[in-house]
Amino acid sequence: MRIGILTFHCACNYGAVLQCYALQRFLVESGHDAVVVDYRPAAVADGYRWFDIRRFWARTPKRFIQKSMSEIRVIGSRKRRYEAFGDFLKTSLNLTGQVKGCEEMAALAGEFDMLVMGSDQIWNRRITGGTDRIYWGDFPRPSSTRVISYAASMEDGMESEVVAAVRRYLPGFDAVSVREEGLRHALSELIPGVRVDAVADPVLLLGKDQWNDLASERIVNEPYLLFYQVRQSSQA
Repeated sequence: MRIGILTFHCACNYGAVLQCYALQRFLVESGHDAVVVDYRPAAVADGYRWFDIRRFWARTPKRFIQKSMSEIRVIGSRKRRYEAFGDFLKTSLNLTGQVKGCEEMAALAGEFDMLVMGSDQIWNRRITGGTDRIYWGDFPRPSSTRVISYAASMEDGMESEVVAAVRRYLPGFDAVSVREEGLRHALSELIPGVRVDAVADPVLLLGKDQWNDLASERIVNEPYLLFYQVRQSSQA
């Protein structure tokens, strides 16, 4: 089966890139022809420019100087980090040609037996700059091209626009699954006629040996536990 993945593959952070890598690798090793659709919404891509003049903006001269000095200290390391992410995308992901909007996505959709929306917060309007129609499957496609979500997510607390999108678009999906149990429950109440499942994040689909293929040499020789948390989620 030829499968297209639509997610945040271009975000320069480990979580976004590795969940995309994991889902594609899992599908390929399951016998499918899986590729990542190279859709880079401006709202997401703009957040990962290594240089952005807006980072220097300040209300007072003193604050401008402080922000400028801080930015100058990190701009070199940020550039190297973002370039490293870009190199990983080129070497470790199988990408389509770049897709810039619904018209190009519609032209490409017929090449796939299935389109997978997710994982990650593809339905978070604060990240996508509004309701992104592509991540909601709102583009013309052949009836033979199935559309599903896998471990998709969104922000805590649904605004009215999100509720409207859920009720309008998700009943048209062939299958719906999300990452958090709380979100599964919320969606099930909004679209009671649609089965919504909670599934594992794609990074958990790969085993130790598969991740070791990607890992660098160990830099901590004694046992350790890494805990990383941005903030507590009510959907956990």
